[in-house]
Amino acid sequence: NRAPFYENTVNLIDTIFKEEIKSISELCIFAVVAISEYLKLNKNFLVSSDSFPSTKGLEKSKRLIEICKELKAEVYINSIGGKKLYTKEAFKENNIELNFLAPQTTPYKQFNDNFVPGLSIIDVMMFNSPEEIRRMLNQYDLV
Repeated sequence: NRAPFYENTVNLIDTIFKEEIKSISELCIFAVVAISEYLKLNKNFLVSSDSFPSTKGLEKSKRLIEICKELKAEVYINSIGGKKLYTKEAFKENNIELNFLAPQTTPYKQFNDNFVPGLSIIDVMMFNSPEEIRRMLNQYDLV
């Protein structure tokens, strides 16, 4: 509770967990949207099962490719963990450029001089202002 943005972060987390939620996926969606709003990211989110019901049941890679086609996307950017799931070749065959987002870990002041990277967005939010976090989010490599 000594972290500089403790109160803001705990209030947001309380709001998220007090919401009437029926499933873990609903919780994840609500949390992502709430955190994005807190950070003032101004992003639009689509829930694939709601927005693209015709893709239900497709294999993961094929589903993403079909969603990209429906959105007329020429580029798809996935988190770095997607390298285990998706190939650039499969997307290229469908005229879609696939890139992976590799975030750069930006050290920030925690309680002592031993920075511990990769803890969670909650830790980042407790120790950094929304402005600082937005700067961190813009530090990445596309691979």
